[in-house]
Amino acid sequence: MRQSWFVLVFLTVLCQASTSSPPPPSAELHRGFGAHIKWLTYKQACEDSAKTRKPIMLIFHQRWCKACRELMPSFRDSPYIAKMAPLFEMVNLMDEEEPLDEKFKPDGVYYPRILFMGPDGVVQDQIKNPTVSAKEPFQYYYPEANSLARAMMQAIHTFYKVEEAGENEL
Repeated sequence: MRQSWFVLVFLTVLCQASTSSPPPPSAELHRGFGAHIKWLTYKQACEDSAKTRKPIMLIFHQRWCKACRELMPSFRDSPYIAKMAPLFEMVNLMDEEEPLDEKFKPDGVYYPRILFMGPDGVVQDQIKNPTVSAKEPFQYYYPEANSLARAMMQAIHTFYKVEEAGENEL
């Protein structure tokens, strides 16, 4: 009887610990996009952005997505993205973490999708992949890091009111 009581208590504690797991620490939030970048949860990025006035860069991706996995090494190894990342609150939303709000789907749901949002919570839908024609679908899809770096430059110009030195110079 005493032994079965101990086993019951042990299993109860074990089950509670496994069902109430905290969000992953920042180091685990990179999910293949680069541990050298400071990643935040969506909630934390919104709170920090309100204080720092930094814009938020949001990456929406899925585990099953081949295009997402193909973007990861290019993103992770880009010196341009690494240099510009500190100017943003960086958020990496995977699978069920994606907010349901329609503002995060300006031209539909596909992956990966990368958006820029101001401290006021407004998605800047004019910041798109500069290599995609306005008539083409998937305006917020970046198949490689260079097109994303150009969009990050556009976001920096938009949010920080930087004077244009030249069209999308890196």
